[in-house]
Amino acid sequence: MLDHQLEMLPEEAALHFERGELWLNAGSVDMARDAYQTASILAPSGDVHRAAQRRLAKLGLGGDTLH
Repeated sequence: MLDHQLEMLPEEAALHFERGELWLNAGSVDMARDAYQTASILAPSGDVHRAAQRRLAKLGLGGDTLH
């Protein structure tokens, strides 16, 4: 559903933030980081920006481990 929403509203920062939440819950730190960064860029100020920045700070620099 989120992919369809993003097709209609690709510049909606809150949807990118939500995508980050889903990726993080799925265990993909790299994909979550990308979504949070996009959300932060699309919302240069405000609640979404602050929430995305908090998530990015918590994720740190580590990435997914490939086996």
